[in-house]
Amino acid sequence: MKKLNLLLCMLLMSTASFFVFAATPLTQEKNFESNVLKLICTGFDVTGTGVEEMSVGISPNNWTAATGSQWTSSNCYPANITSVAHIKQSVQFGSSLGTASAQTPVLDLSSTAGKNTKVRVVITAGSNKTGSLTVKLDGNILGTINAANSGPGGAAFGGYYYSFEYDITATGTQTSSLTFEQTSTEALGYLYVKEIAIYKEPISLLKLNCQLFSANSSSLLSAATYPNNWTASIGSNPFETIFSYAQSAVNTSYGPGIRLGAASGNTKTGLFTTNEINLAPSANYKNKLYAEMLVTTLVGLGTKLNMSVDGGEVQWTYDPLLDNGNSEPVAINTWVPYETEITGGTANSKITIFQTRNSTEVTSIYLRDLRIYQAYPEVTTVENNYQKKEISIYPNPCVDMLFTQAERVQIYNLLGIKIMDDAVVDGKIDISSLAKGTYIVTCSDVEGSRSTHKIIKR
Repeated sequence: MKKLNLLLCMLLMSTASFFVFAATPLTQEKNFESNVLKLICTGFDVTGTGVEEMSVGISPNNWTAATGSQWTSSNCYPANITSVAHIKQSVQFGSSLGTASAQTPVLDLSSTAGKNTKVRVVITAGSNKTGSLTVKLDGNILGTINAANSGPGGAAFGGYYYSFEYDITATGTQTSSLTFEQTSTEALGYLYVKEIAIYKEPISLLKLNCQLFSANSSSLLSAATYPNNWTASIGSNPFETIFSYAQSAVNTSYGPGIRLGAASGNTKTGLFTTNEINLAPSANYKNKLYAEMLVTTLVGLGTKLNMSVDGGEVQWTYDPLLDNGNSEPVAINTWVPYETEITGGTANSKITIFQTRNSTEVTSIYLRDLRIYQAYPEVTTVENNYQKKEISIYPNPCVDMLFTQAERVQIYNLLGIKIMDDAVVDGKIDISSLAKGTYIVTCSDVEGSRSTHKIIKR
């Protein structure tokens, strides 16, 4: 009888564990984006508005791309406007002429199994909000961002950066190019762009973007209103929320996110339920939930986050007292990423994520990233015709000669001025005529491969 009771207990424990999974902490946050090309402005060392035309391939005023190739631009300037807090390091589109444009090199934007191809522009405007930026793919307009009316509720934008995204999964080709054209009704209608990213990511059924939150923790989460927004393929208002609050970066040391629950006992615990999303099983991929969470204190017991599908059994539970990977408490004030598989869904499922705590608990759980996505078994990397191989160049530092397998070498000084453009002969380039200093070298070969290097001439 004792053996039978023991077997029954083991069976019940096994059955329970089938329905409820402890959160699985990841060793690091997931990067879902594979960049085809990305503009990075954080290296700009100018003060104020740049006086030189954007140096499109040269550090430190550089556009960067997986292609190793250069953009072309007109009336675009590196900027670091420290006197205007929200602008900072960016590219100023426009000059006294009032217009500007930038065009990417040719990119392979053809479809990739299990991934969407997106274009993201992160942009703001100065005090004169008359400028607009039109984004085109192969000459076809994807959209126009108007400083006068593309902000919340059709208002002018300014005061912080706005993010605009375009899906080009169905329209990109192996030889695509994007252009960004600024126009203005007034000469000073500049726009400031701090990021342009062309990237591929897993197909997301729903994702939360907290990075743009500007509201403080007293604002109940407005699930459909920018900048406290969820972005999803399931419509403009993908969530029904209860006691979930937008948390901005300026209020806490741990940055923007969502605070689940009010600090007044378990009668005000946080909850949100999605609209219908397609969670039907597939032989090609698994439906997964990814989240990044934080707690500020571990007072008492009972504060947990749970996930269920269609009101069924709880499939996944996050318990801060157990979920550091060794059944011990998590580190407080630390963002920890977790991931779990979603099972038992249908083509019209709803997911509910809800907080639980006991009557004396006042701890809240914070959430800054939530994504429900299709995880394909093989990770597909972004590859294009410009990045077939890395071209090396040596020695570095160098004196009079550089050696490389490139076919051609272009050398620039740190002001972006091209000072040498020569074919490589017998695998070497004579640089004895160059003054001592630091240079940027762009190498290319007949296959279209390119690479860029910083060298020191002694």
